[in-house]
Amino acid sequence: MSRRKRGRTKTEAQPSTARSTSGDSRALQILGAKWWQGVAAIVAVAGVVVAVAAARTDDTKPPTTPAPSESTPPVPTPGRNQSVSGDGNCVVQGDGNDVVCVPAARSFGWADLSTHGFIHAYFEGGSAADLPTPPAYPRESAQAHCAEWAQWIADSPRMYTVGQGLRLGMSAGTNDLVVVRDVRAKVFTKKAAAAGTTIKCNYGGGSNAGVGVVVDTVAQQTHFTPFDTDEKTLMPPGTLSMGLSDAGFSDASIAVTGEDGYLYEGQIVVEALVNNEPQTLTWGSYEKPFRWISDSSGRFAKDDGSEYDWHPIEKRWVQGMDPFTLPDY
Repeated sequence: MSRRKRGRTKTEAQPSTARSTSGDSRALQILGAKWWQGVAAIVAVAGVVVAVAAARTDDTKPPTTPAPSESTPPVPTPGRNQSVSGDGNCVVQGDGNDVVCVPAARSFGWADLSTHGFIHAYFEGGSAADLPTPPAYPRESAQAHCAEWAQWIADSPRMYTVGQGLRLGMSAGTNDLVVVRDVRAKVFTKKAAAAGTTIKCNYGGGSNAGVGVVVDTVAQQTHFTPFDTDEKTLMPPGTLSMGLSDAGFSDASIAVTGEDGYLYEGQIVVEALVNNEPQTLTWGSYEKPFRWISDSSGRFAKDDGSEYDWHPIEKRWVQGMDPFTLPDY
């Protein structure tokens, strides 16, 4: 330890080769061997305490990870060289690469057939007394209950749809392309219509499909007309398409015409491409055919208020029923 006194610096004494004075000799005699042994012991104990303290201090420090040696670089984790095919599967080619395999975009493309909001059905060769009991529907559906009756009419061999009977739906995302190339009818049976009874199940305008498709079994051709124009296009070669920049949903109504005054049984066939994959949609079969009446003259299927409907409260067929005036009981 150093200290200042009067501008001069004095350091701690170091062993000297100079002779000791008589006073120093006496001091050395007074401080005998036993005294120096005690001092040495104290110094040794102090050294042990310092070492223990240092050890405890080192125990509280977080462990450190040694840096990797330049001579032994870390071994890379084996990866895969991956590529994406059209269906989203990854193709592996070798090791040592780290490539992210991005799955293919989800497809929203499809086309389907379903019953369309028909208004009338024709009961062949029978009076109102011969009409079968239909499925019940709630009072609040009195103005529109064709959906509740669609399966019943399809399963009843004496029932024939009037006018539009099917809906063609199409959906596509921005990565899809759905193309309808043809709509046609296969006729299984055809017979002249006889006197019958017309039933009604829809009293509102309903929703119009984006396109109207008409299959003419006499001319053996199909044409379609967009809802907002009067322009007719033959199919084929004309097509209906959805997808890419025109993504979303659209539908088309399908009506089948034939010789006036005839009842038909057959099948509707739709040929489509969904993302370049051919699809054939059908409605009707030999065991359960699709049935329709061709009555452009209006001699059989009536639309003049004389149709019959099932009264949801009285539980009977009523001619000219007005669903807007039904009581709430």
